[in-house]
Amino acid sequence: MKRPFYSWLPFVVAGLLISCGENPQPQEVLTPEQMYQQAQLLLKPNVEHEEPDFKGALELLKKAAEAGYTRACVDMAGIYMGGSKDGSIKADAKLAFQWAAKAAAQGDAVANYLCAQLLLIDGQEQAATPYLDKAIAARLPDAYLLKAFVLLDPPHIKDILRIYDQSQRGSIMQQMAAQKSLDRIVHAKDNAEFLRYLTEAAHAGSPNALYILSRYYVAKKDPLAIQWLTKAAQCGHPVIVSKAAYTLATQYDSNSTLGIQPNVETALHWYKISADAGDARAQYILALRLLAGEGVEANEPQGEALLRLAAGQDYPPAIEALVHYLFRKDSDAHAQEIEAWVQRLNMLLQK
Repeated sequence: MKRPFYSWLPFVVAGLLISCGENPQPQEVLTPEQMYQQAQLLLKPNVEHEEPDFKGALELLKKAAEAGYTRACVDMAGIYMGGSKDGSIKADAKLAFQWAAKAAAQGDAVANYLCAQLLLIDGQEQAATPYLDKAIAARLPDAYLLKAFVLLDPPHIKDILRIYDQSQRGSIMQQMAAQKSLDRIVHAKDNAEFLRYLTEAAHAGSPNALYILSRYYVAKKDPLAIQWLTKAAQCGHPVIVSKAAYTLATQYDSNSTLGIQPNVETALHWYKISADAGDARAQYILALRLLAGEGVEANEPQGEALLRLAAGQDYPPAIEALVHYLFRKDSDAHAQEIEAWVQRLNMLLQK
């Protein structure tokens, strides 16, 4: 006789309990702040992942931002302004402004600054003004710098911001070229209001303002340059430290434009700080001195290492010097490497 179908129910239920787990644990719901913190971990290489996970971070940031977490909105805007370094997220000015405006509506000073910057890049100076005024009212250092650029040459603010951006990114040669272009604009359009806001930005602690102001005084051959260069070289921002320390080193090295007496020890001190912060020019100069024993005790391994670091940043003089060094060291053993560096040098010089 067949069993009634309901006689199997206890076994079916038991099977379901076993397969699903007798006490299923509810998934933990992350707060917006927790999502934001997890995103920050994904953006920084660690033992679990060697490279930043931009897409994973963006997914968490978006959830936190949609929940109204202001800092996540600001980070979303920042990512979309420049895109991710690995190319997985493309720059998108509209999305950047959307997220910045969301945070600006909550009174965030950085978001107001980003909104102003995006609108100025788009040529909308009038629309940018309220956002910039709010960022300045909050005493945001870079807001003063942005205002200084606006006052420098209003009709060409888009071009100024583009050149300024180029001075912060790209290869060392691209940065140097952009910085020279920015210097020319600053000295051609110099005015009292520009200098006032630039100085205010430097006093407020903007690393970029410190460096631009120091270059302003270097070009004027004003001894005040040393004061501002020293502050910039001690500001803690690696890019600005590297550039300012290098400029200080050249002033103490020889042929100072500021009337400073040459001092090899002081020059080497600033060259080292600049090199440690990643400046290819300083790495190159220190490398040559270590290889030749000029002003320092000769140290070939350290000199070669620095030369390789500078060459690795596509600094042509360093690549050329490395090729000559490897050729003298052992041209046969380094033949393939020498050829690769020569090809790299030729490609850079053709750009």
